[in-house]
Amino acid sequence: MYFCPKFNSILEKGNSLYCKSTYIILLVILSSSIFSQPSNFIKLPKPIYAPGGYDTVGQKVSTQIATENLGIIEKEIDPQTYIVGPNDVLCISILQSVPLLFDAIVSPDGRVLIQGIGAVSVRGQTFADAEKTILSAIQRVYKSEAIAVTLKKLKLFKVSVIGAVRKPTIVSASSMDRVSEVIERAGGLMFNASTRKIVIQRENGSQLKVDLLKYFTLGDDLDNPYVHGGDKIFIPFLNEIESILIQGDVRQQGLYEYLDKDSLFLMLKFAQGTSPQSMIDSVEVVRFDERGEKTISLFINANDFLLNKPSNSNIPLKIGDKIYVRMKSDVLTTREVAIDGGVKHPGRYAINNETDRLSDVILRAGGYTEDASPEAGLLIRRKDIYFDREIERLSKLEPMQLTEREARYYRTKVNENLGLVSIDFTKIFQDKSNQNNPILYHLDSIFIPKARRYINVIGRVNQPGRIVYELKLQYTDYIRKAGGLGYNADEDEIFVQKPNGEQHKAKDLNYQLEPGDLILVPDKPDVKTFDIFMKALTITSQLATIVGVVLSVVIASSK
Repeated sequence: MYFCPKFNSILEKGNSLYCKSTYIILLVILSSSIFSQPSNFIKLPKPIYAPGGYDTVGQKVSTQIATENLGIIEKEIDPQTYIVGPNDVLCISILQSVPLLFDAIVSPDGRVLIQGIGAVSVRGQTFADAEKTILSAIQRVYKSEAIAVTLKKLKLFKVSVIGAVRKPTIVSASSMDRVSEVIERAGGLMFNASTRKIVIQRENGSQLKVDLLKYFTLGDDLDNPYVHGGDKIFIPFLNEIESILIQGDVRQQGLYEYLDKDSLFLMLKFAQGTSPQSMIDSVEVVRFDERGEKTISLFINANDFLLNKPSNSNIPLKIGDKIYVRMKSDVLTTREVAIDGGVKHPGRYAINNETDRLSDVILRAGGYTEDASPEAGLLIRRKDIYFDREIERLSKLEPMQLTEREARYYRTKVNENLGLVSIDFTKIFQDKSNQNNPILYHLDSIFIPKARRYINVIGRVNQPGRIVYELKLQYTDYIRKAGGLGYNADEDEIFVQKPNGEQHKAKDLNYQLEPGDLILVPDKPDVKTFDIFMKALTITSQLATIVGVVLSVVIASSK
């Protein structure tokens, strides 16, 4: 964890219980964020918005890119497969004594009008066949052998995009646009859209399946084909039941859509593979038995996956299978701690497990600076921080709803400094027993504040704040310098808190005031007027009843 320069000012304010808890929490939060490892892969986030919502900025950018790429080809066309159609622009060149060079546009009915020749039908032909047809027609009129036909401009046509897209619509496309580009022009896939079960309905009635996940993972062009004029692209919604779960030591955990004939190795590729620390020789596949009554586990040696070669271990999967890739237990990992504040070289330091102590890291950091305050040092142990569900529950209740036991528990636990290890930093280098020199653990955080030359007086005083430290002054002197006791101050409950959290009742005088100490003057417990009124009313009612009984007896006896 890196500490920021503002920690000094935070610690300066940290003489109250509240502030102390605050900066310890800050240490923990920053430690958590800095020690977390960033992902090596960018993963599109799962939306946090309602169904149908989407990332408007990302959608706008991707749509803009797809639109700008309209008509731009990724490579030269294949004359044997490119189908000539309406609005294709052909350039025809005839070399003779007077050369001819002109453009010919394919008409909506699939014909090309050529000067001096007339209309030539190229409907439904590939470019290679259309070229032969045009050359044959021209050579019947022109006796030149130097005749050339080239494709000058690609045709644009309409493609329908329907289903789980942001904007089901009809978009413009060219013969060199792939399905994914056309989908982006329709606003992109919705977050709950299928990426593996997309279907293209051709005008001739045939259907083509599209697997975009496989295309973007393996790069096979057949999984993201070019579109044709009149195509209808249908994107179904994701069916999470028909999926495979991959968890463990893979780079992209999660649910993946299942298709017939999917295999273990393919799913591992979808998950971007495993790390070098994974137990690839014992990948677990969990599935239901034939009756669907209980699960069975298959342990697969998937070493051949790393070699990228066919193998019997590349077993076919079934709907609902769960794949677990575990990490080796003896993996060597770098263990680190962070230190900041009053040391010469703050930063992160690697430690040896169960060997390095607090003093070792302080020495490695150059030792204390001249203005350091070791007596106020802090050691935060992240592994000891836990979530208290009872405190979470009680914090949501009104004070009047708490029982006396709950109130006592809450008052005690709310001041607990989670993860704080009680250490006397002044004795680290003198204590041969190492009681104040503990072994460090991964993600521990050490902070040595700068020396503070004041006493902080807070609570029910007239002028709370910092008072310059003077050796001979008592706590009453500092209270007087802070303007004296304020309204409703509880003089009997004043206490002194040391920088390390140690507390003393001020009147006991079994301590020595030192720079950085905190004097807290609490207020007297609130008197609940309503409770007093109710008790008085109850007593009054009881007295009235007794008086009534006595009067009735007196009256009866007088008769």
